[in-house]
Amino acid sequence: MKPVKLVFSGLHSYREEQWIDFRELAGYGLFGIFGPTGAGKSTILDAITLALFGHVERAERGRRGILNQQESQLRVAFTFELGGQEYRVERHYVRDRTDPFAVRARNARLVQLGPGDAVREVLASSPHEVDEHIIKLLGLRKEDFTRAVVLPQGKFDEFLKLTGGERARMLEYIFCLERYGDELAEKAKGVLEECEQRLAEIAAEEAGMGDASGEALARARREAELQAAKVEALERQVEACRARWQQLEEARRLHDRLEEARARRAALEEQLPTVEGYRRVLELAARAEPLRQELEREKRLAMDLNRLRENLARVSALEKQAGEAWATCRRQLEEAEERRAREWPRWQERFALVKGAVERARERKILLEELQEREASLRELGRHIRQVNLELDRERATLRALKERQREAAARLQSPAVMPEEKERLVKAAEVLALLEDRERQALNWDLKYAEQKRLLEEKQHVLTRLLRRRFPGLALSPETDLEGLIEGAVREAEEKARNLRRSLEEAWRARNAASLAAGLRDGEPCPVCGSLVHPCPAGGEDLSRPVEDLARAQEAAEKEVAEVRRWRDEAFRIKSEGKALERALVEGITPERDRIRREVGELTALFLQTAGGLGRDGVRARLEEIRQEEQRLAALGAEMKKRAEEVEELEARIRDLEVRLQGMILKESALKGEIASKRAQEGELRKKIEAAAGEQDPSALLRAIEGKMGQMEAEVARLRRLERKAQEELQEARRNVAGLESELRALEGEERELRIHVEERLKAVGFSGREEARAALLEEERRRSLLAAVEDFERRLYAASEEIKYLEGQLAGRGFNRDDWQEEKRRLEEGERELIAARNRLAVCQNELERLERNHRRWLELQEEKQQFARRRELADLLRRLLSGRKLVEFLAEEQLRDMALEASRRLGSLTGQRYALELDERGDFILRDDFNGGQRRPVSSLSGGETFLTSLSLALALSSQLQLRGRYPLGFFFLDEGFGTLDAEKLEVVMQALEKLRRGACLVGVISHVKELRERMPVYLEVIPAGPDGRGSRVRLVRN
Repeated sequence: MKPVKLVFSGLHSYREEQWIDFRELAGYGLFGIFGPTGAGKSTILDAITLALFGHVERAERGRRGILNQQESQLRVAFTFELGGQEYRVERHYVRDRTDPFAVRARNARLVQLGPGDAVREVLASSPHEVDEHIIKLLGLRKEDFTRAVVLPQGKFDEFLKLTGGERARMLEYIFCLERYGDELAEKAKGVLEECEQRLAEIAAEEAGMGDASGEALARARREAELQAAKVEALERQVEACRARWQQLEEARRLHDRLEEARARRAALEEQLPTVEGYRRVLELAARAEPLRQELEREKRLAMDLNRLRENLARVSALEKQAGEAWATCRRQLEEAEERRAREWPRWQERFALVKGAVERARERKILLEELQEREASLRELGRHIRQVNLELDRERATLRALKERQREAAARLQSPAVMPEEKERLVKAAEVLALLEDRERQALNWDLKYAEQKRLLEEKQHVLTRLLRRRFPGLALSPETDLEGLIEGAVREAEEKARNLRRSLEEAWRARNAASLAAGLRDGEPCPVCGSLVHPCPAGGEDLSRPVEDLARAQEAAEKEVAEVRRWRDEAFRIKSEGKALERALVEGITPERDRIRREVGELTALFLQTAGGLGRDGVRARLEEIRQEEQRLAALGAEMKKRAEEVEELEARIRDLEVRLQGMILKESALKGEIASKRAQEGELRKKIEAAAGEQDPSALLRAIEGKMGQMEAEVARLRRLERKAQEELQEARRNVAGLESELRALEGEERELRIHVEERLKAVGFSGREEARAALLEEERRRSLLAAVEDFERRLYAASEEIKYLEGQLAGRGFNRDDWQEEKRRLEEGERELIAARNRLAVCQNELERLERNHRRWLELQEEKQQFARRRELADLLRRLLSGRKLVEFLAEEQLRDMALEASRRLGSLTGQRYALELDERGDFILRDDFNGGQRRPVSSLSGGETFLTSLSLALALSSQLQLRGRYPLGFFFLDEGFGTLDAEKLEVVMQALEKLRRGACLVGVISHVKELRERMPVYLEVIPAGPDGRGSRVRLVRN
């Protein structure tokens, strides 16, 4: 991971947006951040941790008090490179309305960048999602980040002073060791449960299949073959019966068709009178059809004449009404025009006067809005002035309290310190005590090992004794007993017994085979053994089957006994060998080491009593703890005084800023008051002019009323003019309609007379006496077609019935038909088909059962193989789960990782101290310091001075950063340090700078925050932090090259 760019604003003493391009700094590898105390150097690290984790380490509750007092929002964006891919995390905070020193998150997002800083993908878009994604991406929590990567003020030696358990848990997380603990155990447990579940499913499936053996499969095949033979025989019988029935069925069908055809012809002959009536109706309709159009035209003309006479009467009445309406509208229009000409000039004069008042009212409204806005600004400004006064009072009270605490801390620093000689003597006593307790623990462990070894040895001897007495119950064992001879004798005895039984069984087999051959010999037939035709003395014919079977069972039991005795012999020899190994380890290894440790305990006890000065173990620890607490108290007081000085400086700067802001607000308040008085005078003048024109009424409403009245007069005249024109048009339209209807009526009456004469002549010509007789003879087209179709259908059916009778009589050719014979043969056929269907169903059941058994048998074979695989896998998973119980593997890996890191840190510490100091781990996993210039004496890290603590913590941080891999994939590419250089002399400072320069030559960007002048002169490039000034500008950052 490498930083690329940092952009932030509104954080602590910074107001304007600041840009830091780490790519330009990365070209040098090592850079510094310098500036006066309180300028905002550490704020740059705060911006990085705030962007990544939404948290500032030194702020109350992580974010309280981080927003600049003169700003309302805070923004930070950090771009970094990870695995060749660039990401940008952005956060935006605003001031909390309920707490002026708190902030709340407005938004946050994490994006993946493409070429040209274009957003390729949004990975997270809320503060919670960003927090989770950053931890997943980096593999570090904020606590680990500030312990190993960015070391802020007050946190530098935190990793050094963690307890062994806390340090192990941190390493377990950042080196991803948790996957070897609970996660791996859960996986093993999951595999075990999966195997057990699968084995249970296999057992259930086997139970559900039933008998799927080869014997069941063979029985099913035999049953299917038997049913197939039965079906084949029945099919032949049914086919013969069906042939006989088909001949009888053909004769029955022809006979029934003949009877049916004769019945149809008789029924049709009864319908002849009706059909003749249809023919006469069709003939009359054919004579009347040529007159259809004239008759229908005559009827339509009569209807049209009646309708026309009715319309003429109605339109004449409408013409009279239209004339009366036009006269009324004309009179009303003349009256309205006269009234408008009389009143219009007075309303025009009133309209002009009120319109001027409306314009003044609009100006007055704008003036009142401006006046309200200025008064609101005045009230808001007054509220701000009161708030700034309150804030000034709070800051001044805080400043007084801080100065009082500074005086108290300075007074406490005058208390006497611990004597160096006493501390050195007690530190040496503590080192001796640590070695003494270590040797005492080792002695206890060796005692426990000795007791455990003795117990195991006795247990092996007891097990061997029980094993021998199980084979030889009455045997009295003593140290002189030849166990190997006794055990081998038992084995030889069992083997000899098995050989004797094997020989007896072979003789019995030969005798039974000879008797079997003798029983088959016949005189004159050759012997199958010797070929002789004469058999004077054949073997006896007694039954030898039972003795052979008894001997076979006895021989099999003897073989099992031999195998059991051999296993017993191997087990006895194994237990005896293990006992000898335990005894040898006890005598040669454990006892000498236990005695050596006890001697060292005695020597260290004497040395401790010599150096402790009469204090016991607890007394030495208590006195060292008092010295450590006193030194910590003095260091804390020094740090507190430094912190209080920075806080006083920041408070005084804020108070100056608040006083400047207060003076500006007071001047602005005075200007606003003058502007408000001027606008109030303008508003009074406008109000008097409006009242003179409109009185107490609203000018706009009065203007709208006047406009409405004038509009009504215009609208009334226009409406009456439209009504007059419409009435005149309706009168003219009515007169045209009357003339048209009268002309149309005269034409229709002439046409009607001519048509009546023509129809009477045509009726006489076709033989009809009158119009009604001709209309009655006419038929609708559908009715005519229906009658014609009925006649044609009758003739066709009568012909078809006669022809069918002739055909069927020819087919029968005089053959007779017996229905009883036909029914009997049909019954036989149906009975045979039912039997055949039943046999086929039985055959299908057998075939289905055979197919099921074949499938089940194949599946049964597959399940046996799968069961073996899952049983083996279950054993392995159960073994792995038992091995992973607890956290032993994770603790071992964390301890090994810590030891590797301690070796790396010890190497760096030796380089920093001229090979004087080295770092080690005790049995509890805590760090101890070894002083090689004082004979390798060891002392706890709590006894280190400030400079020693700084060098040791730096070595640890560098070792951790060099070994740390983000999620096992990407190395760390930067390291920030913000503390400690003020505790080093010139020589140690030179050594530390050389170490940091070596680190940056290893492709790691190293940043140092300090105010030490010598450091700034050594930096090839650095960021200079310019503090906030009295003009209201915030802190600023600029790049400087040496």
